[in-house]
Amino acid sequence: MNRFFTQQQALLDELLPLNITHTLQVCLLNNQVLQFLLQKSLELPSEIHYYTRLQQHTPSLLYYSLMTFHILLPAKTRFLRLKLKHLYSVYDALAHCIGFLMFDDLAQKAHKLLLLSPLSLDQKQAQLDLLTHASLLKIHKVLSSFIDFFNLDDPSQPFKLQDISQISSSLQLLHSQELLRLNLPLTFTKIRQNYYKPNRWVRSWIPLVLGSIGTYALVSRASLLYKSLTFTLTEFNRTLFEFFKGWILEPCFKIYETVRYRESKLRIMGASTLTSDLNSLERMVLDFAKDAGKLSPDTDISMLSEQIRSGDLTLVLESYEQDMKTPVQSVFTGKLIRPLLIQIQKAKVDAALALSALDSLLRSNELNFSLMALLPVLAITGISIRWLMIRLRSLRGITQRSSVKGIKSSLREIERILNQYPHTSTAITFETRGYLLMQIVYLNRLGMYLRRVHQFAYQQDVKELERLFEDEWTIAQVYKRCIKSLGIRNV
Repeated sequence: MNRFFTQQQALLDELLPLNITHTLQVCLLNNQVLQFLLQKSLELPSEIHYYTRLQQHTPSLLYYSLMTFHILLPAKTRFLRLKLKHLYSVYDALAHCIGFLMFDDLAQKAHKLLLLSPLSLDQKQAQLDLLTHASLLKIHKVLSSFIDFFNLDDPSQPFKLQDISQISSSLQLLHSQELLRLNLPLTFTKIRQNYYKPNRWVRSWIPLVLGSIGTYALVSRASLLYKSLTFTLTEFNRTLFEFFKGWILEPCFKIYETVRYRESKLRIMGASTLTSDLNSLERMVLDFAKDAGKLSPDTDISMLSEQIRSGDLTLVLESYEQDMKTPVQSVFTGKLIRPLLIQIQKAKVDAALALSALDSLLRSNELNFSLMALLPVLAITGISIRWLMIRLRSLRGITQRSSVKGIKSSLREIERILNQYPHTSTAITFETRGYLLMQIVYLNRLGMYLRRVHQFAYQQDVKELERLFEDEWTIAQVYKRCIKSLGIRNV
């Protein structure tokens, strides 16, 4: 609600030269009370969520029972329901008080009366005194009713504003200022002690005791465990170093070399192996053809070499077929051994050709293989680091995930309230106005924990929600835009 208080300050600056000190003091007091109550209202959602989670989560309830020395779970469940009932009473009382103070805008009325009204000066002063006294009476009524209500032993009844006796404006102003300065903070101190969750020391005494016992046992045996701990830490550091070096840094460097220098590291066979095998096969077939008398003077040697390189061994196979007719004789004379050896060389060349094709496939996809090996490691590392950062942030308070959950809940509450007031219906009551104002202030606070890419659009939406108190602004459009800009679903 920075926009509201900025407008109030601008109106007060315009009224300052008019010498209406008493009215300005009442306006400032009204703003101070509003700011104080709104600030305290920001504490309630987390407290309500704490006790609601205890009711729904049995392990947390068991821990809470041990923490507060209440072992009987049925009694503790009734106790938690009573806590929640009192917290909702505080919430309702704050909504009544805030809405009641917002309903009467003394600064705006004084501005219209003194600067825009055609009345005479005496008439303006008389009406201004009436307005000031009425506004001061409302402030005193709010403060007295709130303080008296929560000074009761069991404030379980619905909150109502009490009637108070009228006194002079100066005495009433002093009394209201004293209530704001002394009694109201003491009342919230009592509320915090009675209804809020236990303080940090009470919530942490079990981990502190167990941690102290464990630390004492560890320190007492430190001399015996020193070498083991040192070895464990050294090996842990070495494991982390080797992990980042072998699975992240080296693959990244290999990808850089592949992209920058186009050097292929994936290879099954050498670059010259296939050439040497083909040349050897060519020589073996040509020599065999010469020795067997298969070559005539008119034979084109170059064409024959090309046929051999393409895998055509007709000359060898024809001789092999003839020798197979007399296999025993051909074996002893050696005519069958030589074609067999040439065919073995041909099989070796065929295998080399297949491996060469596989090498070509590996070279063309080397970058893909490198990225496929690196990306899962980077994903696991990134997820682990993000999880660790979320855990560390959760120790400090509200996280981005919890803020989104709070925003969804608050938007749902705003829509639920406004659905009771159609666009053409009567004006919203001051109690409902107080509920809406508290929700909008809470939305404004939760926006601080969103990602920066969402914060600007989110703040624009919250400012449009603030206009609800000036005109009949429908919530549906802003609600849907908030859901869309935050990437969350309506659940």
